[in-house]
Amino acid sequence: MQSSNKEINAVINQIINKSLIVGSIIGLLSLIASLKFNIQNNYIIFIVFDLFIVASFFIVALIRNKLSLEIKSFIIITGLFILSLDSVFKVGVFADSKVLIILIPVFAFLGYTLKNTIIIYTCVIIGFIILGYMHINGIIVSNVDLSQRSLSTSAWINNTLLLSIVAFVVIIIIIKFNNTFLNLITDLKNKNNQLEDYKNNLELLIQKRTKELEITNNELKIRNNELKTTVNKLKNTQDSLIQSEKMALLGVLSAGVAHEINNPLNFIQGGIAGIEMFFEDNLEKQQLKKISPYLDGMKEGVRRAANIVTSLNHFSRNSDSATEKCDIHVIIDNCLTMLNNKLKHKVEVIKNYTKQPFNLICNDGKIHQAMLNILSNAEQAIDKKGIIEITTTIEQKNIKIVIRDNGCGIKQEIISRISDPFFTTKEVGKGTGLGLSIAYQIIKDLHGTIKHISKESEGTTVIILFPIS
Repeated sequence: MQSSNKEINAVINQIINKSLIVGSIIGLLSLIASLKFNIQNNYIIFIVFDLFIVASFFIVALIRNKLSLEIKSFIIITGLFILSLDSVFKVGVFADSKVLIILIPVFAFLGYTLKNTIIIYTCVIIGFIILGYMHINGIIVSNVDLSQRSLSTSAWINNTLLLSIVAFVVIIIIIKFNNTFLNLITDLKNKNNQLEDYKNNLELLIQKRTKELEITNNELKIRNNELKTTVNKLKNTQDSLIQSEKMALLGVLSAGVAHEINNPLNFIQGGIAGIEMFFEDNLEKQQLKKISPYLDGMKEGVRRAANIVTSLNHFSRNSDSATEKCDIHVIIDNCLTMLNNKLKHKVEVIKNYTKQPFNLICNDGKIHQAMLNILSNAEQAIDKKGIIEITTTIEQKNIKIVIRDNGCGIKQEIISRISDPFFTTKEVGKGTGLGLSIAYQIIKDLHGTIKHISKESEGTTVIILFPIS
């Protein structure tokens, strides 16, 4: 908007500057053309006025670039006003210069507001009407012979020059405003094209930035998921390490307990043997028969305690070696011995061990841990009364161990998750969710495989394979 106003003001300045130059030249020619007429009719005062106005136009034209638009417009309007009214004063309605009145509102509008233009033009018309009134009522008497005036060459030249001024000014205004209008239209089109280009570029830029943001957002989501996965893995690893440490401490504790129990058992065993020898030497056979059941009960108690100690020793063995010769049947029996307190009142254990010889090279302590966890899960799956059936067979180069229970079973939608660390179906505080996870990892580390087959409310079958040589 400011640029357009500047262009319009520049055009108005050009119109007024050219009008000053043209008006000065044509005004001088008009002065010369009417000089003879004015001298003949003794209009000396009007010659002075005309000369003053033309001189003013020349001076203003010379210093036009130093003057404001309002001052130049005022000088042009004043000059046109004096030139037109002095001609009307001399010859009335037949005045040549009255045509200049047409230009007064034009230049007033170029230099001033519409309100001021109306005021100026109203004053001019009032002056014109007053002079007309004075001519009509004989207040002003013209001594000019109008018929002779119409035949005067100077009058025709003067009219031609004055009409030329009007025409020239109108032509200048039309050309300048037309060019300005065309320039504004062209500029508007260019700006519109620029806006269109900017709009298209902006849309492309927005699309590009949107895609970049989407890519960045997706990368952040991926990294966030990776970070969550890493944190979960670290937490699982930490908990697994804690559990492993607990198991190691439990092994140390079991070994210590087994050792401390084993010594008193040896004393008891020795004492039973001494008592038995004493009774044989000092009691009659009939009395010995009465005491023998008590001695046999004591022996059975010592034997069971010795089995528990043996099982604890196997469970607590802490070795990373996988080159030990292991008897899987003994390992299972040891685990059953350790679980006997939980099994004896509700579970019937059926063992179907293979009679074929085989050689299993593994880690004795770790297999004890794995089998204990699996058998413990089977026992916990049986609510009141049930059966755990353990079967071993040789299949090609593997020993196959099948542990089947008729407990509560596992839902199909969660069976794939039972080996996940910390996944448990038990109530809070009754399970850590690490038993089967540890068993799976041990069997995998020992190059074995484990598989669960289960139906809810019918029971679960665990199939374990270990390579044999």
